[in-house]
Amino acid sequence: MRSIKLDSAQDLDGLPADWVELHKPGTDGKIAITTDYPDYIPFMSYAKNDGPRFALYKEFRKRGYPANQEVLARLLQKRYELAKLLGYDNWAVYITEDKMIKTAGAVQEFVDKVADVSKKRAKKDYDELLAQLKKEMPKAKEVGDWQKAYVEEQLKKSKYSFDSQLVRTYFPFENVKHGILAVTSQMFGLNYKKVNVPVWDKSVDAYEVRVGDTLYGTFFLDMHPREGKYKHAAAFPIKSGVLGKQTPEAALVCNFSGGDGTAGLMEHDDVETFFHEFGHLLHHILGGRQKWLNISGFNVEWDFVEAPRSCSKNGHGMIPCSRHSRATPTEKRSPRSW
Repeated sequence: MRSIKLDSAQDLDGLPADWVELHKPGTDGKIAITTDYPDYIPFMSYAKNDGPRFALYKEFRKRGYPANQEVLARLLQKRYELAKLLGYDNWAVYITEDKMIKTAGAVQEFVDKVADVSKKRAKKDYDELLAQLKKEMPKAKEVGDWQKAYVEEQLKKSKYSFDSQLVRTYFPFENVKHGILAVTSQMFGLNYKKVNVPVWDKSVDAYEVRVGDTLYGTFFLDMHPREGKYKHAAAFPIKSGVLGKQTPEAALVCNFSGGDGTAGLMEHDDVETFFHEFGHLLHHILGGRQKWLNISGFNVEWDFVEAPRSCSKNGHGMIPCSRHSRATPTEKRSPRSW
């Protein structure tokens, strides 16, 4: 984790009040903003001042620098050596052979085709973003990576009257979690029971998954940032299931807001990420009831591994979750039109 320090509360202009409340000046009088997602994403999306956004963006992009340069170089070399040992020209030729795309050449052709057909629309979208940026920075000639999320939010407001800061008030973390458990329970006929078992951090919750009286597996929710923790969002298998011999276990590791005594209001994209990764988690649990260890859970072809989670993310997406959401402090339901 890296961070920047701000000298003035004015550098927080544009950010949600609940977020600002969590970022008081330290003993040195400065305000620390970290590269963890609950800090980074809102700051890049809502902070009005361009300079601090650029500073945080640079720290975020350097999180693994310079140590990862050597790691990446070694990885590329080892992959090349492995491919050559197996009789392939390079890693791309080797890794695509058993995929739907079949060849490295087909990959390049597909990427070039997508780039070509999307170019006209991409230019239209980019021109809109640049025009929006020029409303605040008339001399701007391009939209920087650190400006994109902020300008997109301003464009949503001016063009569609869509306020992401209002939307996030409908999705406190605990409500979203309970909503996802309720939705997936109904979808798949599952019962979740929180259980008291050893965990690696006091913030981690463990749940059994049952159908009737039958134990299907156990999963762990490790949902909030802490020092030294994996910084993204993913489902990790702990134990593969073999029918009649062992039940599967898995962990969902994320870095969402909350867990610190606050409501932990979630961005719309965060809620979608929760659905997405929870779909992978259930794939591992529900796919662990057969006798072949090597294809247990989500040990499937890469071409297919994203398909089951789509049932969770897209099939029952945001509307069912919103039925379980509430706004703060009015505690009203989110509009069905969303």
